[in-house]
Amino acid sequence: GSGPGTLIHGILEHLDFQGFDRASLERICEEALARAGMSRGLAISLAVGLEQALSTPLGGELKTVALRDVPRDSRIDEMEFTMPVAPDAFPALTPQSLADVFARHADSQVVREYAPRIAGLGFDSLTGYLRGFVDLIFRHEGRYYVVDYKSNRLGEYAEDYKADALVNEMQRHDYILQYHIYCVALHRLL
Repeated sequence: GSGPGTLIHGILEHLDFQGFDRASLERICEEALARAGMSRGLAISLAVGLEQALSTPLGGELKTVALRDVPRDSRIDEMEFTMPVAPDAFPALTPQSLADVFARHADSQVVREYAPRIAGLGFDSLTGYLRGFVDLIFRHEGRYYVVDYKSNRLGEYAEDYKADALVNEMQRHDYILQYHIYCVALHRLL
């Protein structure tokens, strides 16, 4: 549910990824759980999970870099953005026009396969502005990266979180569209 996700976001937003040890993280988790009206008994499990998440290599071009390697002064937490959806010189944004852009310009098979879902989103034509918040933007070796924290429960076991299951969840909840919006927001900021 959204309660645990909001709790985790709040902890990560204020946590110095490099400046904690297990005991301090457990205290932070216990305090956050108490503020949220959740059992303080979950603090150890939550701290272990967060420590594992922060220590997991991000992969790709970042290879072995983990969030725990990102200094506080190289990150922006919860960056707010407001950007025009369809400037005056352009027609209103529709699900089909957005799907067409994804189908034509996607650089991965996963994104191309996602395009038809966008066409079926069913929102009205959009004009005006889009406002949102990016969980984390960080800089590493002169490049910028977007991180969006997710706490979806896919099952009890590690194999429930394999690549195919993650892709399905990203498509089902429109996280693919979300990360593209965040990348545009970062691009405009830079």
